[in-house]
Amino acid sequence: MITHFCPNCWTETLEEEENCPACGCALLCFEQLPYEKKLIMALKHPVIQNRMIAIELLGQIGPEEDGYYEYYQLREVLLALARIDTPSTRALISEASSHRSMLIRKLAADLAGGWSHHLQNPVSANGAKDYMDEKEIVSRCIFCQDPGDKVVFSNRRFYAIYDAYPVNPGHLLIISRRHVPDLFGLDQEEFAAIHETLAEAKSLLDRECSPDGYNVGANCGEIAGQTIPHFHLHIIPRYKGDVDKPRGGIRNL
Repeated sequence: MITHFCPNCWTETLEEEENCPACGCALLCFEQLPYEKKLIMALKHPVIQNRMIAIELLGQIGPEEDGYYEYYQLREVLLALARIDTPSTRALISEASSHRSMLIRKLAADLAGGWSHHLQNPVSANGAKDYMDEKEIVSRCIFCQDPGDKVVFSNRRFYAIYDAYPVNPGHLLIISRRHVPDLFGLDQEEFAAIHETLAEAKSLLDRECSPDGYNVGANCGEIAGQTIPHFHLHIIPRYKGDVDKPRGGIRNL
């Protein structure tokens, strides 16, 4: 008997279901994703053997020679290895401690030292959150690094880049210059500035992509699908015919 899972939340689903009953993910859209993206999602598969297969296949493909893509892919692989936690996966994490990327070396060193426990249990016994100080957090955050020529536009509090794994052409991210975990960490001035930044993003995408509509939103927390714990807002252009039934917005992407 074949067991079917939602590739977004990994809830068991029925073969004939079009949408996940738990998270609303459009199950058929999974087949339209790039191969590498499918493998990265499979790193959280509930069956360990399937996670290992995804890791091996990603290793055969190799990361693209691009800082953002490479870090994202390797980060997800290392975290998946840490969750499996066997002598062979620990050896692979140890090998990554000599990687040419400083961020990957630091992550591998932290995982080898038991950081995976803190990732899975961010609240200590006495209730204190986050054992790392702010400097350490920023040094590990991909969005706190210099984005270089990826910046599409910027202002005093935010900068914008195109999403590394776009849902639709023109998929843009607005990212806070200050390191805050999510939307609820923005201060009053940042909240005020986000409106002006959104208007600039829409003006740009209207010119460049001429979409028929937009989805705008932020994932807040790992359980909500956030993979990088630094505030970023998704602006997703929508086009007539990009899905058969657009009602429901992002549930159909």
